[in-house]
Amino acid sequence: MSNIKTKPGYGDFGNLSKQYAKHRTGYPDEVIKYFWENIKVNNPLILDVGCGTGIPTRQILRDGAKIIGIDKDPKMIEEAKKVSSDIEYTVALANALPFADESFDAATSFSAFHWFVDDASVNEIKRILKPNAIYFVANKREQKGLKTEFRSIVTNFVGELPNFRNDYKAKAILERNGFSKVESREFDAVESFTVDHANQYAQTMSLLNLVPENQKEVVLAKFNIYCKNNAVDNIIESKAKVIVILGIK
Repeated sequence: MSNIKTKPGYGDFGNLSKQYAKHRTGYPDEVIKYFWENIKVNNPLILDVGCGTGIPTRQILRDGAKIIGIDKDPKMIEEAKKVSSDIEYTVALANALPFADESFDAATSFSAFHWFVDDASVNEIKRILKPNAIYFVANKREQKGLKTEFRSIVTNFVGELPNFRNDYKAKAILERNGFSKVESREFDAVESFTVDHANQYAQTMSLLNLVPENQKEVVLAKFNIYCKNNAVDNIIESKAKVIVILGIK
């Protein structure tokens, strides 16, 4: 696939890490339950690839499980470590994992796989999985709401934006790289934000890095107007589909 990071700053979250840790949201309980329904061993060792500040990583933590989270950005890992001492975090790339062959019972990627959806990374993730282990990929696809509107506003200031959806074919790339019984499942998700939280959430998006520094306040002010105009009793909803791709090594 083509490299979706075609503009400097897009996909970089280190400078946004503190906002990200405070204001990003997790995944519905049904998604986490579905993950655990597919774990067939006791006390599994799980690798969360592209863990960011560890929000979904903490969601999948269960008694007896050992979880390691990796991310390419040291600042994101720094924020993750502040919240939980029960999870091991380390800086690493998806295409160069510092782990032995066939050492993990499962791997996950939440809201991250689109940043490294390439053969080298998928093969590396497959390498560290034990036979019959699963790779669980989850991504939110907003139908209508905050990201859609923020993207529209930013477009007016910087022009055409990169769009990973043009090349994002997660099921196909898992199948191409030897994962079996690859299946796709969708979950409905409705997230509710106060107007203030919505404005803070916008400042976790790497799209903001594309906006010239002297125009960021204008962009955020326009987004704030949208939030206020569309809120009901100070609450604005964002509707999404959670797309889960699950493959077995």
